[in-house]
Amino acid sequence: MKIIFIFLLSLSLTINTFSQKVSISPPVNIRNDNSFEVISINNIPIVFRYNNNDFILNIFDQNLSGYSEKKIFLEKRNSEIVSTSVNDKNFIIFYSINYKGDESVKAIKINENGEKKDSADLFTASSNIDSYDFKNTESEDKSKTLLFRSINSTEMDFIVFDNIKFRKLYSKRIKFKDIKTNTEFRKISISNDGKVFMLFQKTPGIFNKYNNKMIVGSIDPTDQNFRKKELDIEFYFDNFKIFFDNINKHLLIAGTRNKLFQNKSEGYFTIKFNSELELIFVKNNSFNKSLLDTYYKTMKLKTYINNLKVKDIFPRNDGGFVLLLEKVEIITRQSNNDFRMRYPSYVESTDNIYGEIILISIHETGEEFWSKIITKNQISSNDQGVYSSFGVLKTSGRMNIIFNDEIKDETQVIMYNINPIGNIGRISLFNTELYDLKLMLRESLQLSNRNLLIPSYNKDKLKLVLLELENN
Repeated sequence: MKIIFIFLLSLSLTINTFSQKVSISPPVNIRNDNSFEVISINNIPIVFRYNNNDFILNIFDQNLSGYSEKKIFLEKRNSEIVSTSVNDKNFIIFYSINYKGDESVKAIKINENGEKKDSADLFTASSNIDSYDFKNTESEDKSKTLLFRSINSTEMDFIVFDNIKFRKLYSKRIKFKDIKTNTEFRKISISNDGKVFMLFQKTPGIFNKYNNKMIVGSIDPTDQNFRKKELDIEFYFDNFKIFFDNINKHLLIAGTRNKLFQNKSEGYFTIKFNSELELIFVKNNSFNKSLLDTYYKTMKLKTYINNLKVKDIFPRNDGGFVLLLEKVEIITRQSNNDFRMRYPSYVESTDNIYGEIILISIHETGEEFWSKIITKNQISSNDQGVYSSFGVLKTSGRMNIIFNDEIKDETQVIMYNINPIGNIGRISLFNTELYDLKLMLRESLQLSNRNLLIPSYNKDKLKLVLLELENN
């Protein structure tokens, strides 16, 4: 479930500049909310809120001129949400509930008017189920939801739900051999047809950097057996993503290659399997000199970049993909608060630094096509970095990366567009101060190939902002 947790706790406007249109909704007071999620059903913008055990939908007009409010009632007041999923027609809530001593996981389907249309039972256990035990992911086309949890150090539960047909596709409990599920599980992905791929990692010892084993496994709804493939990796990695390419039927694994137990990334790696877990290639690439020259500019050239995080993998139709990295540094510090006490008290403060974005386009063979750097320097304190990072608007022809130029009340919203051969253009879209906006662009939702729905949170008020790129 993609949820933003609140940390601080009317008009409709339209602006036309730079071949764009920006519509702004009336504000919603979310001062006492625990969390909220921005969704869209049938092109209707909706905010799903959790407020002191009440579940609320704010349903907006398509042009964001106004909204209505609807409460969602689950079976009991103590029902806990496990996950949510949204497709073109419906909003699905997965939740856990205690019923006569048994814990169950269920689902309800809700339409764009907030009306309950159907319900389904997914899972029942005699032992307690904590909603936080379950984690979730979705297929690329949003047609399948995977709920999974580690029961103990050797067993995991998997539930695959068909969001379109609104029924459980299958569930499995798997007991693993020679794998510690509670400490060695790393990543998971699900294909559009419901096949599950998971990755476990046995990390190296301090004095043996080559004892680094990757175990990739798969669960197929048509096969009772658990398949796995083991790889000995001769470099250290702990920052990566996996993605199933549904067009070319390949499992992609990509991330940074780091110095042992350090945040110094010396390059990146790419691994490709087919859907039957037959290995296609393992590539281990250093950052090229041109990229490092651009990054360090007049500074002393190094062979690594600090504090890179893998943000996403975007597949290309030809079997290649684009790897997105971002420089992220979180610094926690303590300051003396009061020396009048016998023992001084301390206040903890967190600085959030979100820097450059690195894009690497990779051929279907695993070789690098091009790499580019987008300059960005977002610095903030004690806000969990919710106004930092970036949003992505993807089209068939290019990728648009959108972010706040600075993290303050007045800032320019910047967009970089990147075409398939790596050419980059920069556009300044609009300034936020006049419209009292603080945009959470990393939580934006793409509605179409030219529309992006962005939440704005400021002074306990939530607004929705619809950005339409008219010439995109």
